[in-house]
Amino acid sequence: YKFCNRDSSGIEVGLPDGSTIKVTILAQLKFNSARKRSSVLVKFGTGNGEKTYLYTKGADTTIMERLSAEQKALKETRDYCEVLKEMAEDGLRTLCLAGREISQDEFVTWFQRYNDASCATEKRTEKLDAVADEIEVDLLLHGITGIEDRLQDGVGETIEKMCAAGIKVWMLTGDKVETAINIGVATGLLLPDTDATRSLKGERPIFTSEEFEAKDGDLDEARLVEAFQKVAQKALDFEKKGVMFEGLVIDGKCLQVALAPEHEKDFVAISTRCGSVVCCRVSPKQKGAVVRLIKHEKKAITLAIGDGANDCNMIQSADVGVGIRGLEGLQAFNVCDYGIAQFRFLQSLLLIHGRWCYRRVGILVNYTFYKNIVVVLPQYFLGIVSGFSGQKLYNDLLYQSYNVVHSMLPIMLFGIFDQDVSKEVSLQHPELYAAGLQNEYLNPKVSLSWIASGVWHAMCIFFVPYYTMSNGNVTNGDGKANDIWLLGTVVYLLVVIVVNLMVVLETCFLSWLTCFGLFFSFFWWIFEHALVAGDLTSSIVTTELNGSTQRLFGSPMLWLVVLTSAALAVLVDLQLKGIRCVWFPSVLHNVQGQVLEDMRRRRK
Repeated sequence: YKFCNRDSSGIEVGLPDGSTIKVTILAQLKFNSARKRSSVLVKFGTGNGEKTYLYTKGADTTIMERLSAEQKALKETRDYCEVLKEMAEDGLRTLCLAGREISQDEFVTWFQRYNDASCATEKRTEKLDAVADEIEVDLLLHGITGIEDRLQDGVGETIEKMCAAGIKVWMLTGDKVETAINIGVATGLLLPDTDATRSLKGERPIFTSEEFEAKDGDLDEARLVEAFQKVAQKALDFEKKGVMFEGLVIDGKCLQVALAPEHEKDFVAISTRCGSVVCCRVSPKQKGAVVRLIKHEKKAITLAIGDGANDCNMIQSADVGVGIRGLEGLQAFNVCDYGIAQFRFLQSLLLIHGRWCYRRVGILVNYTFYKNIVVVLPQYFLGIVSGFSGQKLYNDLLYQSYNVVHSMLPIMLFGIFDQDVSKEVSLQHPELYAAGLQNEYLNPKVSLSWIASGVWHAMCIFFVPYYTMSNGNVTNGDGKANDIWLLGTVVYLLVVIVVNLMVVLETCFLSWLTCFGLFFSFFWWIFEHALVAGDLTSSIVTTELNGSTQRLFGSPMLWLVVLTSAALAVLVDLQLKGIRCVWFPSVLHNVQGQVLEDMRRRRK
């Protein structure tokens, strides 16, 4: 057969004998996730010799149930089913092709209802599906297809690292059960189906419509629900013993029952006690429903990744949606939060940049509260020792520049560039990702420790200078007593020093940018203080600090106060970090120690 020509009404096909035949397209019944099939009605020939045919392609579960009774009873149909099963076990994606001849009277009657449904202004899709169901019956099986859908490079390695990082990986697919299990084994989600390997990890509950099929061919829901409840009870027993199922495999029809409100808790109990879950022959609606159920019942943070239009519902339902830009089109890529070109890039997205960003953001959030505690509490302490007179401690210009200039750049550079370990080490040790799953950097205990640190630093910063410089104590060689503004200048200088040193203590990747950030903060403090003290102008900018620069930097006692206060504040945090690293090391500390040891070996 040879394709000869095409126009708006159809195509022209060349036959083996050299003649041509006109094929006119009468109607197209498009694919959707509910129908799981697509059809076309065509007319062959013209005049008295014309014939009308319906051709349908779709999933085997959909096509087989629409075959005629005679076709279902044929031995060839059963042979086709066996071949389909073998193809699926080999990891091929299968389709069934079917059709039948339509009489002219049947077509005219049906086509009128089809036109009415096409012109409907309300529920057009539902009406078109209902009309399509009327004609897609009594089909004859024409053949089956099986194509290899190869996994992208690095899929198995990526999934293995995600599992090692503590991430629960579920596979929601429209493939047959056999194909899905084959893919699960190939990617490491499931163990090979042998007694030797199955005994290593536990049982694998499997719920398929074939297993729970009633005599009339429908799903036996009562028997399915009973099996669900038995496995759910076993899952509760496993939870008490601290063991898990190897995995759960469930197809679309059984999943529809499992997602019913009265059974969803049993489904959650089973699935959360499994190493992995494989949902087969599921629709896009079911994919989204599974994600939303786990989010609601387990309060879990979910990530969905897909590459086709069937995955859009799931991607939009998850907390984080990742779309792969590939041969399946751009629908998933257009609705996602993050877009990648290949599945293996998920390693970098999660295990490197995701983990880095979580650590940076967790420390930054706590640091933001900490640094404001440090700058505000000294003013409350001044109120305590001055009878709450309302006297200010800081110069207004310096105080207003605190968050804008003096404590801005070091923490900003930290939040953008800091790396606790390199990219290579992050990929070699996926267990580091568990810090985010366990909320190690952002939890009430850690936040309270930052608040306690802020209170301690504020006390050191205020009370050491206060008791050294107040009550008429002379700290300068000119014999003059210190005033409140000189005390406030020393306290504010200590605030800037301490809060920026805390950024250095949290930084793992020290570079010239870190030094530049510190230099920038101190330079602007010196510049602004010189400005308000009148050192850069010939006039008095403010009487509060006029001429204070010489008294501040010309007094050895004040230098000693600054060093003592800063050391007393920061050394406590430094010692606590050292104690934790030596006596209570985390996974990160162990990995960093291993990296340092490897560096020492290479230098030798």
